[in-house]
Amino acid sequence: MPENTPDHDIPYPSPSDPIRGSTGDYILTDLRDLALGTDSAITTAVGTRAPLSHTHAVSDVDGLAARLAALEYDSGIRDLTDHLNSSDWVATKVLLTRTPGRNVTLTVSNLRRADTQASSVFYTLPVGFRPPAMPSLPRNFYGVLGTGNPPRVAQLDIDQNGYLRLFVNMGDATVTGTLTWGTPDPIPTTLPGDPA
Repeated sequence: MPENTPDHDIPYPSPSDPIRGSTGDYILTDLRDLALGTDSAITTAVGTRAPLSHTHAVSDVDGLAARLAALEYDSGIRDLTDHLNSSDWVATKVLLTRTPGRNVTLTVSNLRRADTQASSVFYTLPVGFRPPAMPSLPRNFYGVLGTGNPPRVAQLDIDQNGYLRLFVNMGDATVTGTLTWGTPDPIPTTLPGDPA
C-alpha cells in the first residue's frame, strides 16, 4: 500500500497512476517526488542557489584590514610638553591623542612664546595625526584653539607638512584650550612625544 500523507492521511500517488502530461511523463509521479524531496532536478537546482546569508573573511577584501585598523586605532595620550620645537615656547602641558574614529585632539595649557608675534612653528605632527588637505591646495587647516590670559583667541595653523603654528596678537599671552579634527591618515608609524 502506498505511503499516506502525514497531514490528511491521503495516499501519495502511485507511479502507475495513468495521468500523463503532454510529454508522456506521469504528472502525479512528479508531484509525489517533489513532495517527498526525491525529485533530482529540483534538488540539484536548489543546491546551486546562493545561501541567504554570506560570510567573508576580512582578508578577502583588498585594503579592508588596514582601513578597519585605522578606524579602531587609539594612540593613547601623548605628552608633547618637553618636545616643543623652540626653547622660546613654554607650556604647562601640551597633549595629543588619536582616538577610534580617526579623531585627533590637541590640548594645551598655558602655551606661550615671549615675543610680539607668536607665529613660528611650535611642533611638527607626524603622519597619522595630520588633518585632511583643504580644498584649493595649498590652503592650511585653521582652528581656534582657545582663550588665553589675558583673554585672547589663538588661531592654530596646521600646514600639509604637519607644522603647528600659533598666532597670538600679544607677546607673553598664554593660550589654554582644546581643538579636535579628523584625520585621513593611516595608523602612525612614529608616535609623537612621550606616553602621558
